[in-house]
Amino acid sequence: MISNYGREAADSMESKLAEKLSALRVRAGLSQRDVAKRIGISTQSCSHYETGRRTPDIFILYRFSQLYQ
Repeated sequence: MISNYGREAADSMESKLAEKLSALRVRAGLSQRDVAKRIGISTQSCSHYETGRRTPDIFILYRFSQLYQ
């Protein structure tokens, strides 16, 4: 069972990841649709990752890293 502190830390990390994904996309001058097409996900999934509604798995994170390197 995750303690409240552990849950808060995880929520904070997920929020920071969402903010970073959004900032990287904007800095690259791409739309969510552009990103989704380039890494092979739906536009809705891209939106969910950027708002923190979902957390990308390691394989999707790798695709993001390749796009934004």
